[in-house]
Amino acid sequence: MSEQPPDAPNMPPGPPPYPGAPPPYPGYPPPPAPPQPQPSASPDPWYTPAPPQGPPPGYPPGGGMPPPSMPPPGQWTPGPSGYGQQPYPGAAPLATYWARVGGFLLDAVIVAALYLVVLLPTHSFHGMTRATANHVGVRAGFSGGATLFILVVGVLYSSLLIGLRGQTIGMMAARIKAIDANTGNLIGFGRALGRDLFERLLGFLLFIPLVIDLLFPAWDPRRQTLHDKVTNTVVIKI
Repeated sequence: MSEQPPDAPNMPPGPPPYPGAPPPYPGYPPPPAPPQPQPSASPDPWYTPAPPQGPPPGYPPGGGMPPPSMPPPGQWTPGPSGYGQQPYPGAAPLATYWARVGGFLLDAVIVAALYLVVLLPTHSFHGMTRATANHVGVRAGFSGGATLFILVVGVLYSSLLIGLRGQTIGMMAARIKAIDANTGNLIGFGRALGRDLFERLLGFLLFIPLVIDLLFPAWDPRRQTLHDKVTNTVVIKI
């Protein structure tokens, strides 16, 4: 009598051999269907994407720090060739030396003409003849009141126009302007008065310091005279 093989354990059938194949045994559940992508919600018609943000002004387009040749924003930057440095970001080119000389000479002519118009009719300008055994000399001068008038008019002419407008008439013709070296604003009457009085003080000191003061913009990188440096002003081209 032959022996019967023992019953196989009640094991669940294995998965189908490939996706979509019929189950290997009757009653085996089919594999679950793969998940279907859900339709995305309709975009908001009122949504507007923000524009891309670039690097701060003065920095390279790729970001990061400026190269060594480019100073950080807010500091001195090289001006156009021939004009030295700019005192603050966005400043106009500094005035050339000869533009300043031209404005100075025109102002001197204007003030001198004003002196003659006022003083000649009042006979404030007087002359005295001095004779000696060998020659006759003429010495000309002004009375005390005329000297005071010349000083006051010269000081007010420069201080009022530069302090409140930044330009004398000669500077207007030369298209230059005196401003604060840090902000670019007008310097006001008080600073303009100190600027003019310091220049006149140099003229009283044997005249040589005044010559140095007037020549200083020819080699100074910021085109400043000594009285510009004392009051922290620069003269720009407009």
